[in-house]
Amino acid sequence: MTEKQMFDLLVAEGLSEYGAAALLGHFQAESGLNPRNLQNSYEKKLGFTDDTYTAAVDSGSYTGFVRDCAGYGLAQWTHRARKKGLLEFAQAAGKSVGDAGMQLKFALYELKGNYKDVFNALKTAVDIRAASDIVLTKYEMPADQSESVKQKRAGYGREIYRRCSGKTAGSGTT
Repeated sequence: MTEKQMFDLLVAEGLSEYGAAALLGHFQAESGLNPRNLQNSYEKKLGFTDDTYTAAVDSGSYTGFVRDCAGYGLAQWTHRARKKGLLEFAQAAGKSVGDAGMQLKFALYELKGNYKDVFNALKTAVDIRAASDIVLTKYEMPADQSESVKQKRAGYGREIYRRCSGKTAGSGTT
């Protein structure tokens, strides 16, 4: 799934173009927009590559997915409950845990459920930086939420907005 297809799916699901770009900016920072991304620091520890991990989880030969604390996928889901939700969502959809479209729909499912304030902010977003900051502090919640991280992630969102909307993020999209 291309970046543009991801953007279009999020907009079709109700996010504003700014909100979609802000969310994808975070996924760019977390995984490089690679839905099969296994947290790099866990590859050696677990003995998997992105693809072998995904295949092992999909086949059921690796049963530690929910408990291994390794970030995975577009959002680098790590918390046990969220990884369990991702796995169950994939299985219910009959999709690979590494399927980009399924992961985007799972993220939307999470946003519409336990993160309604973030979802509502992304639906009505008119400012990439403001939307990005909400995703950072209320959805992704990484340990480092410094100003430099906020600037970097909003910058990714602005670039995605430019590439996917065909517009330049001008005033109101700081």
